[in-house]
Amino acid sequence: MLPVAKLVKRIQAVVQSMRGRRSVEETPALPEREAGPRTMAVVCDGVDRAALQAAFDEKGWAFTVVDNTTEALVQQMQERFPVVLFQRDVAGKDWRPAVRVLSRMTPRPCVVLLSDTYDMNQWDELVRCGGFDVARTPVDGAAVIRMVSAAWSVWKQQDSHAARPLAEVKR
Repeated sequence: MLPVAKLVKRIQAVVQSMRGRRSVEETPALPEREAGPRTMAVVCDGVDRAALQAAFDEKGWAFTVVDNTTEALVQQMQERFPVVLFQRDVAGKDWRPAVRVLSRMTPRPCVVLLSDTYDMNQWDELVRCGGFDVARTPVDGAAVIRMVSAAWSVWKQQDSHAARPLAEVKR
């Protein structure tokens, strides 16, 4: 099996096991914030995590932080975040398989890779894996907020096209 296929099977098994613990009716509903996108960040670095949290708190946007790739994929399957911030070296794992899995989900989230290095090769590789853009670390909160806003705009357009009947889509 391909590494991505193994990862998908593992995530499906985790989601199935979680379904047995509580039903949808027992899950508390989270209030939707219309001021900005719900965003999930897969970040281990404490400084970057604090900078992101401060930036999202200042905007009043919903923000969820997870510690590892598996937890991120499970959360994404359950909550469908429009934007996912993904630290390049999270828990020593390669980011590529997770971004490939995220890019196959419907609706597809816009994945922003957080990286201490930035070059066109890395950006090109991220886009080929299904990602959106690369942001530099250490995190500049204002720059990340601008990038998340752009990603959310793209996601909303993608989502509106996916929701329309095929006959309405221009060819």
